[in-house]
Amino acid sequence: ARPDRDEWPEQFRELSTETQAMYRYAVKSKELLQYMPCFCGCVNGGHTSNYDCYVRAVLPDGRVRLDTMSFG
Repeated sequence: ARPDRDEWPEQFRELSTETQAMYRYAVKSKELLQYMPCFCGCVNGGHTSNYDCYVRAVLPDGRVRLDTMSFG
């Protein structure tokens, strides 16, 4: 994804408006979400915060790899 250009994968665009909004919020809210623990059990998948539930990685060129946990 390239949130700064509003470019998202096709699979993302198929999500509900509410789910898309959660991902958009998470991408720009690391400062807050990195301190919020996740309670859905994904800690076993390596998640350390609520931010990790939505963002897998931010690449140096600004692209974002989304975690597809909430894609359903």
